[in-house]
Amino acid sequence: MVVVEAMGCGCAVVVSDVPAIRDIVSHGVNGVVFPAGDSGALAVALDQMRSDVALRQRLATSGRLAVLEQFDWSTAVHRYKVLYRQLEVN
Repeated sequence: MVVVEAMGCGCAVVVSDVPAIRDIVSHGVNGVVFPAGDSGALAVALDQMRSDVALRQRLATSGRLAVLEQFDWSTAVHRYKVLYRQLEVN
């Protein structure tokens, strides 16, 4: 949840490649993903985020949009309404 909250607040994220995170963060799309346990890769990822302002801003914006699309209550309610209407028809 910390990753989702950070992305929702518009923060660029650097995360390790673990199953639950892969469902939320796509490397280079809405965050930077490094192999779990690889401290060298973590250092490179953090340095890249520190030094590349445009990348950081792009990932932060993309991450926020991804969270709003996947986790926003109004989006979830809309999906449930559509599903409910489909069930009513059947």
